[in-house]
Amino acid sequence: MTRYSVLLHRQQPEYLAACYAPTGSGIRTTLQAEDACSWVLPETASRVARHISETLGVEVSIKTCAA
Repeated sequence: MTRYSVLLHRQQPEYLAACYAPTGSGIRTTLQAEDACSWVLPETASRVARHISETLGVEVSIKTCAA
């Protein structure tokens, strides 16, 4: 099953590792794709990505990953 993770484009790319709500609670990042949190629906990943981008002022992208 395809899932979707959020990649932050910083000096060194980082994956979003925890985000319990789109309001930003519990945000962490990781360098390891396998430690990234992921979503089943691309729309959910997109909402989170947009929030992270606006809040942190960083470019983001959505990557597909295996479940």
